[in-house]
Amino acid sequence: MGGGPATTALRRTRIAVWVMVPVAVIDVLDLARITSGAALPAWLATIRTLGAVALLPVLLSAITSWRPLTQEVALEERELTERRRMDAADRASTAAKRADVEGALVDDGVFRMAFQPLVALSNRWIVGYEALARFVDGRAPNLWFEDAHSVGLGIELEMRALARALGCAAYRRGYYIAVNLSPATLTSGTLANWLANADVENANIVLELTEHDVVSDYDAMRDAFDRIHRRGLRIAIDDVGSGFATLRHVVDLRPDVIKLDRSLVSYVDEDPARYSLTASLVQFASTTGCAVVAEGIERPEELEACRKIGVEFGQGFLFGRPGELPSSVPPARSPATRQSGVIPGGYAR
Repeated sequence: MGGGPATTALRRTRIAVWVMVPVAVIDVLDLARITSGAALPAWLATIRTLGAVALLPVLLSAITSWRPLTQEVALEERELTERRRMDAADRASTAAKRADVEGALVDDGVFRMAFQPLVALSNRWIVGYEALARFVDGRAPNLWFEDAHSVGLGIELEMRALARALGCAAYRRGYYIAVNLSPATLTSGTLANWLANADVENANIVLELTEHDVVSDYDAMRDAFDRIHRRGLRIAIDDVGSGFATLRHVVDLRPDVIKLDRSLVSYVDEDPARYSLTASLVQFASTTGCAVVAEGIERPEELEACRKIGVEFGQGFLFGRPGELPSSVPPARSPATRQSGVIPGGYAR
C-alpha cells in the first residue's frame, strides 16, 4: 500500500477509531451495570482489557503520524504560495514584454536599422548590405525577437523591421538589401500578403532564413520559397555550418545564397577541418548554382583563405561594422566568376 504521511496518518486514525468504538460500548454497558448493581461479565471485561491494550500503540502511532502531516501541509502551502508568486511574476513579465513589443511596432524611436556591407572578395567592392535591428535599450536583438514571438507578436515585429530596412534603402540603387526572417514569418500569410502588395524593387531584396526557430514543416517552407521566388526575391540560408539543421536547409530548400557561419570561418586559415568543410560547401554551391557568403571575416588571413577556397562574397568587421546606410555608393561591379554581381546567386533562378 502506498501513500505519503497524510495517507498513513489517516489510515492509523481510522484503525484507532475502530478499536475505540467497541471499547467505548463496553464502558457504557459497564456503567449501566454498575448503576443497576450488576457486575460486568468476565468475558466482556477481558475484551475491554484487550481492546484498551491494543488501542494504546495505535493511538500513539496515529499521534506521531500527525506531526509529519502538519509539516507536509505547511510545505505544500509554501510551495503553493511560491507557485502563485511565480505565476504572478510570469504574467507581469509577459505583460511587460507585450507592452515593449507593441511600443516598438508603433514608435520609430524604439529601434533603428543598421547596415553591414557585403563585399565581393575578389576586389572588396560592396555588393549589398545586411539590415540589422538595433534597439535603443541596448538589449540584444535576438532577445527582443524571442520576447516578441513569446507573446505572439514575432511576425509583426519582423515585418516591421523588414519595412524599416526597405524604407531606408528605397532610394539607393546599385546594391541589394538582406533582411533576416524566421521560419514562422517566411511561411506566414502576413509575408504572403506583403509580397502580393508591396511596391518595392524585388530584385534588390534577399530574405535570410534565420536559425532562431526550428523548421518544423519543410513542405510549407518550400511552398513559401516558391512564392518568394515568383515575386523575384532571393533567399539565403543563414549560419550554414553551425549544425545539422542548416545543412538540411541547404539540401532540402535549395536557396540562392548560403552564408557560412562565423564559427566555420574563424581561423579557417589555421584549421584543416574548417578549411575542408568550407571547400566542400563551396563545391556544393557551385553544383547547385547558389552563391556563398563567408560571415564574420575579421582577419586578412581569413580573407585570403576564403579566396583560395573559392568563396565569392564576404561579410565581417574587416570590411565594415554595422552602421548607417551610406546616402550613395558606387554601383557594384560584377565579379569575374558571377553573372550577377549585385545579387549573389541571382542568375540561378
